[in-house]
Amino acid sequence: MFANSPYLDGYPADVEGVRTRIWRGIDPVRTGYDGRHLDAADPIGAYTAFATGRSVPGWPPALTRRHPDGRHRRHRAMAALVFLLGFNVTRLRGVTAKAGGDQASMDPANRLFIAVRAHGNAIEYIPTLIVLFLLIGFREPAGWTAALMIGATAARLLHAYGMLTARALAAESVPRVTGAVGTYVFGIALAVTAFVSIW
Repeated sequence: MFANSPYLDGYPADVEGVRTRIWRGIDPVRTGYDGRHLDAADPIGAYTAFATGRSVPGWPPALTRRHPDGRHRRHRAMAALVFLLGFNVTRLRGVTAKAGGDQASMDPANRLFIAVRAHGNAIEYIPTLIVLFLLIGFREPAGWTAALMIGATAARLLHAYGMLTARALAAESVPRVTGAVGTYVFGIALAVTAFVSIW
């Protein structure tokens, strides 16, 4: 890869200082990597450590971890919610079948029907939110973007709780309405943030 680099200036890749010039040529906007991460003695090793998120002695934590654990926790929480809601549907299907009930009931007060809709609603929004989390996370986001991610995660949890505790599918509750509004507010804010960070 060094042979084709425009930063070699005609020198072989093994000439002292050439590798440093190569890594200085990396686009920080595209990669999140800039001169603050360079180690003149071993620029390639420094970049590798940065890219894998390993801690490097002497570097501030903000420069050594591209994806702090908190961001991963939010991704996992969203993914876990989808599977937990799906498991709840399976559980209720089993309970309903054992009791000889209708597993395809469209009764808006039927617990299985409500559980299916709660799971379906989560599937409609959570995958897109996770993609937005990842897009923003890869761009070394400002600290305030974490608040958007936390807000979106809380909104989805509230909405699921509001649906599962409702007396009927159409019944409104504070958690459900708050979760729905929060999903739109934080989702739109995340989408705009992702768009701006990419362009």
